[in-house]
Amino acid sequence: MEPENEYDRAHLWLLLTPLDCDEFDDYVESPEWTDEQLEGVAPEPEPEGFTQDAGMDDYDPDFAHFQYCGLNTPVEDLFEETDLSEDERPRIISSCLENGITHATAVCLLSDSSHSDIPFTDRNGLVYIGEFDMD
Repeated sequence: MEPENEYDRAHLWLLLTPLDCDEFDDYVESPEWTDEQLEGVAPEPEPEGFTQDAGMDDYDPDFAHFQYCGLNTPVEDLFEETDLSEDERPRIISSCLENGITHATAVCLLSDSSHSDIPFTDRNGLVYIGEFDMD
């Protein structure tokens, strides 16, 4: 089934770095913008954490889903609480296993069609898996 619009698909990253839940929350927190930055009279905040490792300047939190799964969660158990299409999940799991990813700490999803990257690119333990259909 073809997605109806650009937000019917999401980019998927898995975090392989062993962070606890609080460290993960800090890692995915979008930088705060000051009034001066919003008005364009001060430079934008520097990307950090997830934003930097995903190769982006910024992202819209309204189109992001971050799920902490716990240390060393098997890939087969990562996607139950996501909106990824159930039809896509076997393909995602198979691709992960074929590329040596058996466990992860967290799932990061972003519904933003403007992002592009090479699947299975690892940046500081954040691995881009690809773009997939959502339910």
